[in-house]
Amino acid sequence: MAMDGVAHIEVAEHDEALIESTDDPRAWLFSDAELRATPAAECGLEKGLEKWVMTQLVAHVEQLGAELSVPQLAISVAIKLMQRYLMLESITEVVAPACLPAAALFLACKMQECPRRLRQIVIVSYRIRIRSDSATLAQLDAFTASATAAAEAAQVTAGNNLNAVPVPPDAFAMPNALFRRERDAVLHHEQAILRAVAFDLHVEHPYKYIMELIEAFADCRDSADKRSVTQISWNFLNDSFRTLSHLRFTEKEIASAALLLASRFCGVGLKPYVVSAQVLLVTDANAPTPSPERITWWQYFELDAERIMQAANMMLDSYDSKPP
Repeated sequence: MAMDGVAHIEVAEHDEALIESTDDPRAWLFSDAELRATPAAECGLEKGLEKWVMTQLVAHVEQLGAELSVPQLAISVAIKLMQRYLMLESITEVVAPACLPAAALFLACKMQECPRRLRQIVIVSYRIRIRSDSATLAQLDAFTASATAAAEAAQVTAGNNLNAVPVPPDAFAMPNALFRRERDAVLHHEQAILRAVAFDLHVEHPYKYIMELIEAFADCRDSADKRSVTQISWNFLNDSFRTLSHLRFTEKEIASAALLLASRFCGVGLKPYVVSAQVLLVTDANAPTPSPERITWWQYFELDAERIMQAANMMLDSYDSKPP
């Protein structure tokens, strides 16, 4: 069958991780030069093609997560893990790279305490990959229908036998040999990701920061304006994972960039935030009470406005991704 054309995965053994994890929150941030000199680029992969491949891998994670009803936080974690991994390993040297998104999502779901069955992830991921191959998809559909019919027949038999355990129909069915190969590839990539990132599974999210910024700075006329700015900001954050912005900027910088883009898109101004005099630090008990201080949206997290603008421009790249 055409479905059997999946390379067998030999799991390599490594005694040491590829990097050493640190507690520095900027440990997974890279310079522009480092982002240009990726392992794939060092292996000769053209930059435009590398960007397109990464876009397809991210899209696969998003689609797989949507079909398995995975929370957005877990999907974003999966994408960040995959991007970190590919900053350490060349995609051109990864065996069966099509299984990498499934492995990243499988690991991320466990990290975010919303686990999905390995069988579900393997089969749904494979079906997504072969949707453009109508002949192979028809073969898999026929096998699934046969497996479901067999399970239903077993249920009828079990109903006539009081000692039998009912067998539910399996919506996630595929030939055993193919499933084992796909499963082994996913588990291999999960181990490879863990080794590459030195088991550093701390992943920060930008979503909590955007809500704080909207409350403080969005100059909304009414609740409808606020809902619009919130939704558009959230969309910009979700789309930012299709770029390498999370490898270049902190989550606070990305959240601030999303606020800037959303405010301009919605035509909503960004007002200064007034810091109450009661929360300002007073070192001298005899000193006069300080006056309230006004801070701008980029000063709220003590950020550099220029870096926020750079982050916004990089995030906009997600809307200009074309096939090479």
